[in-house]
Amino acid sequence: ADIQNSINSANSGDTIKLNANTYVGNGTQITVNKSLTFDGTGSDGSKAVLDANDSSRIFYISGNYSVVFKNIIFQKARVNSPGCVIYQTTGNALTLTDCDIKDCYNRFTSNMNGYLIRGATYSNIQLSRVNVFNITLNSTRAVNGFLMSTLTYSKVKVENINFYNNFLYASSFANLNSLGQIVYGSSYSQIIGNDVCLKNNTFLSNGYLMGLGFYGG
Repeated sequence: ADIQNSINSANSGDTIKLNANTYVGNGTQITVNKSLTFDGTGSDGSKAVLDANDSSRIFYISGNYSVVFKNIIFQKARVNSPGCVIYQTTGNALTLTDCDIKDCYNRFTSNMNGYLIRGATYSNIQLSRVNVFNITLNSTRAVNGFLMSTLTYSKVKVENINFYNNFLYASSFANLNSLGQIVYGSSYSQIIGNDVCLKNNTFLSNGYLMGLGFYGG
């Protein structure tokens, strides 16, 4: 089944069951235009795989909707703008539970806020039991929020996060600083982190790396 078709036919508040299937993208992002839950849990407890095939963003949340992702592997997302896995346009609740984000690669020549997940103003974002690994980003400018960034007046809670075998190089030819590589929060944001593990990561920058885990504006 096609995920976009399932979204289009769903009602707000529905749960779309992905049933541990593997979905390979066709170069077009999936647009979420209502409040939904995506559940990738298989009968044996395995996870659904959403593979963007190095050709697109995975999810674009187009408005003020509450969206939940459970038991999903997001992989091979690639787009020349923030939020290659999830881009949120308007603040609302965004929840990821028991998910993996892996095998994404890109190069950028402009400042990058929120490489994998880009939250909006007044967002309420929660990540729990999420693994992030084998992500590579090369940038000639500053990178703020390798995993996630939000805009002003947002609330972020991350817990039980494993962040490993990732590579960031921000050459920052203007010696721009790179801030908060787990979470970057803009002005008046609240960030709570519990049990966050960083292992075997490489972060390089010609400017300063400030608030390597978290940075609040």
